[in-house]
Parts: sequence; C-alpha cells; structure tokens
Amino acid sequence: MMGSLKTIALVVILAAGPAMAGQKERDALSLRFATCLGRYSAQISHAYLMRRDAGEAEHRQRAFAALLDATRPGAFSPAEIMAQRIDAKMRFAALLQIAEFHTDPRRADRAARLIRRHLNGCATLVLG
Repeated sequence: MMGSLKTIALVVILAAGPAMAGQKERDALSLRFATCLGRYSAQISHAYLMRRDAGEAEHRQRAFAALLDATRPGAFSPAEIMAQRIDAKMRFAALLQIAEFHTDPRRADRAARLIRRHLNGCATLVLG
C-alpha cells in the first residue's frame, strides 16, 4: 500500500514541470495513469457487485487520480483523458467478467492472468 507521504512526494516531483521531465513524458504518463484509474474503477465496481472488499482498489484509484492531476497533460484534452479512462474501465470490466463467469476454464484463467499483469503494470508506476 502506498503511504500518503510517498504519494505527496511523487505528486510534487511530477508537478515540478519541465525541469523534471519533458512534456511528452508527462503526456505518456497521463495516459498510463488514466488507464490505471479506469482499471481500478472497474475493479471497484466489480468488487461491489460481487460483495467483496474494494478498499485496496479504492486506495489505488485515489492515488492514480492524484497522479493524473499532477501530470497536467498538455497534448490531451480533458475529454480525451476521460475517454481513455472509460475505455480502460470497459475493457478491464470485460476481463473481470470473463475471469469470474466464463464456462471455459482456459479462457477464465487467461483473463485472470491478464488482470494480474495489468494490475502489476499499474503497481510499478507508484512508489511503495
């Protein structure tokens, strides 16, 4: 779990501007943060529907929302960032449904592996 101090430190670093990273790098990070934000949104919705604890996903979602705000994407409009979030959420929700409900065990296992891979990819973007 990422501590509040680590989150704040990363937000400050990312918000420092061009001295710390170029605009293209911040734009690429913005898309990745938006994607992870969408994935965690899907995970939260799925957890609620399945009556499971969503605490960790909610924590991660808040962290990615803060990171996305800190990157201030220049190349993308707010609508484009929102579209990225929604697309990621819908795609991830489909994987969650396949992993949970598909009758073909191989397909369900493959979806579960993809879910872990996607979430691990998001986890590598944050400290802690």
